[in-house]
Amino acid sequence: MILIGLVALAAASRAAADETEYFALFAKGVKVGSRVISRDVKSGQVVTKETDILCINHFGTPVTIAETREQTETPEGKPLAFKTVSSSSITSQVVEGTVAPDGRVAILGQGRPGAPQTAEWPRGALLAEGIRLLQKRYNLKEGLTYSYVKCVLPDLDPCPITARVTGRKQIDVLGKKEWAWEIQNNHGDIHTLYVDDNFKQRKMLSTMGDIQMEYVACTQALALGKNTPMDRSTIVLDSPAPLNNLATAGGVVYHLSPKPQARLLIPNYDNQTVVADPSGLTVTVTATKIPSGAALPYNGQDSNALDALKPAPYLAGQGVAALARQAVGRTKDAGDAARQIEAFVRQYITHKEASGYAPAEEVVKTRRGDCKAHAVLAAGMCRAVGIPAKFVSGTVYAVDPNNSKHYVFIPHAWFMVYLKGTWVPMDAALGYDVGHIAFSAGDGTESDYQNGAMTMGLFRIDAATVQPQAPQPAIKRQKSY
Repeated sequence: MILIGLVALAAASRAAADETEYFALFAKGVKVGSRVISRDVKSGQVVTKETDILCINHFGTPVTIAETREQTETPEGKPLAFKTVSSSSITSQVVEGTVAPDGRVAILGQGRPGAPQTAEWPRGALLAEGIRLLQKRYNLKEGLTYSYVKCVLPDLDPCPITARVTGRKQIDVLGKKEWAWEIQNNHGDIHTLYVDDNFKQRKMLSTMGDIQMEYVACTQALALGKNTPMDRSTIVLDSPAPLNNLATAGGVVYHLSPKPQARLLIPNYDNQTVVADPSGLTVTVTATKIPSGAALPYNGQDSNALDALKPAPYLAGQGVAALARQAVGRTKDAGDAARQIEAFVRQYITHKEASGYAPAEEVVKTRRGDCKAHAVLAAGMCRAVGIPAKFVSGTVYAVDPNNSKHYVFIPHAWFMVYLKGTWVPMDAALGYDVGHIAFSAGDGTESDYQNGAMTMGLFRIDAATVQPQAPQPAIKRQKSY
């Protein structure tokens, strides 16, 4: 989800007991959302509730994304339970978890009916109250540096954060001058927080792609008032030249130039090689032929492939498994089965529209969504029939949604499958070609997509050369959306 990058890196400055704080979220001086934080102490427990709302203009379609994180802890900051409610204009999901004394977590939700899932609480990871108590122990002093691990909900991802108190600064809070402590949170990128002497947050500066986002303390009326959808076109990258015949090309050699002070990390995959040079990264994406003769189900011992068979929360579900069996039928070749699933998902999702983030089981029910929905469903269906698969986040070459004569790179999601020792990319939304650059691959969590989307604002593509002689037949590219 779009909000996750901002939420994960925010310091846990919290209101006093039974108090609610309100914040307006601004992008380029325009109010695009809000944040509400409440802290309630009762019956020997501390319940912190955070609600974020963000409005975006997703290539011409207004989408409102909301997320509420309720965190229950002991007065000493030990996690007891959590509940997250995520929704967009067309989808919603609820995830609940309880933490046992031994650190085992029972989880309900994420599109999986039946008995709770179990997971391990990330070692040493803190929720809101735990972080608040940690900060109070350190207090505020210029030059102070401390570290902690925040647990990002609902994925239970550990997020290491190093905080440095740089000193007191005068800041503007909606036209009023205030003195506040500046804290730099370092997590691969720098995010700046301003708090008063009691650690109450007054302002936070962060980024979404190349857009500066600013939470500012305000009144309830302003926070809950009207929002203007944020234009995400700023994370659309111009193509340095038209790229022709991508479906029949042997590959494309791209050069990516990072923006000043940006840390650009692009991974290598079987069809994607990355080489650093003084001015950036050269990324070569090579066309890959889907091999025949791969066993179905997978019977090898590759540890990475075996991990990609596990029933991950966002990819698994009874409905997903039923659709997978329907799509594959009696097919015994894994490559053929993957093709059938790719084609099936393309036809199954009938409402091709911008959406928030939903697990595959939810997509089965709604038959709605954009590239993310196609990717989680296809990857989940592959795993359900024994094909190792991963959700992939990155960027793809496309016609500019606002100008049919202009070509750009936009955020995108697809999937990859493991066949005869090779990870092969596939795309149920558009059809795969070498106009795809992958930023990350994983189990389809919200952070998998968000990490890729955030990468878009860190670089520009200043060169792209199409290589001839593709090793596979032409793939008809679907309409982009």
